[in-house]
Amino acid sequence: MKKLSLKFLYSAILPLFLLVLISSGLSSKSYEHVEATPCINKTGITKFDKGKLEYHFGIPFLYLEGTDYEVGLQYGTLLKNELQLMANVEMPLLKRTMIKREQQNAPFYKKPFVKPVANIIFNKKRRQIVKLLPNDIKARIKGMADGSGLSEKFFEEVFVMADYIAGCFSFIFNEDNRIIHARNFDSGKELLGENPVVVTYNITGKQKYVQLGNPSLIWSYSAVNESGISFSEESNNNPRIFEKKKRNALIEGEKVLWHAKNMKAVDSILNEFKSPNDFILNYGSAHENKAAIYDMIGGEIRAKTDVSQYMCGTGGVRSDSIAKTFETIYSARYHNISREEKFNELQNHNDTINPIDKAITIISNTDFYNYSEKLEVYYESINNYQTTQSVVFDAKNNTVYFSYHPYFAAWGDWYKYNYKTNEVSLYKEQDERLEKPSTKSFVELCKLKNYKSWSNKKSTKNYINQLETQEVNHLFAIKDLAWYYSTKKINNLKANTYSEKLINNYPTLVYGYYYLGKSYYNQKKYDQAINILLKALKIDQNPDYYKMKIYKLLALNYSATENHEEKRKYANDALRIHTNYWQPKSVKEEIEQLTNLSK
Repeated sequence: MKKLSLKFLYSAILPLFLLVLISSGLSSKSYEHVEATPCINKTGITKFDKGKLEYHFGIPFLYLEGTDYEVGLQYGTLLKNELQLMANVEMPLLKRTMIKREQQNAPFYKKPFVKPVANIIFNKKRRQIVKLLPNDIKARIKGMADGSGLSEKFFEEVFVMADYIAGCFSFIFNEDNRIIHARNFDSGKELLGENPVVVTYNITGKQKYVQLGNPSLIWSYSAVNESGISFSEESNNNPRIFEKKKRNALIEGEKVLWHAKNMKAVDSILNEFKSPNDFILNYGSAHENKAAIYDMIGGEIRAKTDVSQYMCGTGGVRSDSIAKTFETIYSARYHNISREEKFNELQNHNDTINPIDKAITIISNTDFYNYSEKLEVYYESINNYQTTQSVVFDAKNNTVYFSYHPYFAAWGDWYKYNYKTNEVSLYKEQDERLEKPSTKSFVELCKLKNYKSWSNKKSTKNYINQLETQEVNHLFAIKDLAWYYSTKKINNLKANTYSEKLINNYPTLVYGYYYLGKSYYNQKKYDQAINILLKALKIDQNPDYYKMKIYKLLALNYSATENHEEKRKYANDALRIHTNYWQPKSVKEEIEQLTNLSK
C-alpha cells in the first residue's frame, strides 16, 4: 500500500477553492462601530450611512463611500441577504459537492482523509493570507462582518479562493481613438453566474472604481476606475513553479485601480506587486488610448506587450519573446491557439458594426476554427459553457456593458451601465440559443465530463457508457471515446470506429489521425499506423503538442519495424519541439523515452 501523501491530497483538493467553511473567528483591531440600520426611502433605494443599494433587472448595484471600515460596513449591511445566502447556502453546497467529487476520485484508502485534510490545509492557508492582508483591507473585512452578522473568518477564507480563481479570455482593440476592452470570465461555478453584484467604491484616499463581481468577493476580476483604467485577467496555464515567499496578498493588485491614472502608473505599481499566483493581466487606459498585456511568471511581471491595434489574452504567455521559455509544451494545444486564431478572424471581419456590438459579437462566438454548425467543443471556443460573466468596457464614455449567466454568459441579457450618471438599461436581449434543448443538454454533458475521473474505473465507465448510449457527436465526446479505447486497449474495433469518425467529422484536426495511428500500433499494424500518422503531419492546424506526439508515435512504429534511421529521425524531431519549451519534471519520463529512441 502506498504511503498517504498530504501533497497528493493537497493537489487533489485545490479545485475546491477553499469553500471549506470552518467555524471560529479571529481577533481584530477595534474600529468604530456604527449601528447597522438601513433605511429604505420612498423611491425604493436602500440607504445606510453614506452608502446605498439599488436593484436593476434583479442585479444589486452598491454605491459605497467613506473609509475602508465604513465602506465594508455599508457593504455588509446593505447586501446582508446576499452575503448570508452565499455563506450559509451557496458556499456550503458547493463545498459538499466538490468534496464528494474528490472523495469519489480518491483511492479507497484516502477517501476518509479528504475532508479533514482539506480543513487543515485551507485553515493554514487562511492564516497565512491574513498575515499578508494590508490594514485597510482588514478594516473593510471587519466592517463587512459587522454589517452582515457573519464572521470575519468567512471573508478571510474567500481570499484563499482568490488564489485559484481564474479568468479565461480577454481582448483589447483600438478603433477611432477609442479603447474597447472585453473579457469572458470562465469559472465553471454556477454560483458566480447566478449571484452578480456591481459595486462602485469611493474609498477615502483612493480613486473611485467600479467592480463587477459577486457577493463577498472583495478583489476584482473585472473593473474600471474613474481615470479610465480598465482591468481583466486570465490565469497563466503554465507558470514556472515558484516558492511563495515574500509575496503580497492578491488584493494588493487592486492598487492599480486605487491609484493609477495612466499606463506609466500601472507599470510602476505592477513592478512592486509580488503575486501569490500567476496571471495574464490586461489593462486599458481609455483617455490615453493605450493598452498593454502583462505576463506574470513566478509571481512577478516578466514582460509587457503593448497593444497597438488589437490583441487578445488567452491564458498563455502573451509575449512572443519569452513564451516558450516559460511555458510547457502543454500550452501548444488547441485551447489557446484556436481562441486566438478565431479572435483574429472575427476582428478582421467585423468592421461594419459599431465597436460595442463588434466586441459583444466576438466574445459571444462559439466557433472552433471553421467548425461552426453547432456547439462542438468543450472549452476551446471564445465563449464556452464555463463562461459566467462577460464584460465590455467603454471607459472613454464612462460605460460598461455586461452579462451574467451560469453558462455561456455572453449569450445572456446584456446591460448597459453608465457609471458616471448611474443609468442602467437593457442593451441586448439574450440569445435564443441559450434556452435551446441542445444547449442545455450540452451543458449537462460538460458537467458530466467535469465530474468524471479517468483514474476511477467506475466513474470512467459511467461517463463512457453515457456517451455511447446517447450517441453524442460533439468533438470532445468522440475524442474522449477514441482516446479511451485506443489508450486503454480495451476494444480495437471501437478505437478504430471512433477515430475514423473524428477524421470524417473533423478532417482538418489531428485528433482522429493520431488515435487511429495509436490503435493500429496497439494492433501491431505498424505500416497502417505510419501511413495515417504521415497524413496527420500534412494538416495545417497542427499545434506543437500534437505534432510532438505524432513524431513520438512514428518513432515507436519505426522502432517496431526495426527501421532505425526513421526511428531516430522522428524521435529527434519530437525532442527538438520539446527543447523549445520549458521542461518541468512531469515530462522527464517522456524526454528519457525519446532520448533512448533517438540513439
